[in-house]
Amino acid sequence: MGISTDIALIDDSQDHTEAASQLLNYYGYSTAVISNPEGAIEKLESMNPRLIILDIMMPEMDGFTLLKKIKEHHYLGKIPTIILTGKAFPPEEKRAIMMGADKFLTKPIAVKDLLAYIDTYIRKSA
Repeated sequence: MGISTDIALIDDSQDHTEAASQLLNYYGYSTAVISNPEGAIEKLESMNPRLIILDIMMPEMDGFTLLKKIKEHHYLGKIPTIILTGKAFPPEEKRAIMMGADKFLTKPIAVKDLLAYIDTYIRKSA
């Protein structure tokens, strides 16, 4: 395990991850971005995040596949995971929660709401 990061952002949208990273850094969270889900498990192992924020719609590997790999991992599976996606359909939300996601949020989300959820999970993992 490497140096601990507060939040790992996994999303193929560079615009989204840059904006989210800057916002979270402003509020005092350290962040690391994974823009390609291939190899994400190894990157997460080295980051040792306290929270994972994961998009569903990504090329090569969708977020559900990656979520399954994360939750099956011996210690990554214990890290709280928030799904943050533009795919706002009830079946996707139900599937994500059943697969082990702690929260399912849809884009766009109010900053105060996102920060409240992050704070809840970061405090739980402290």
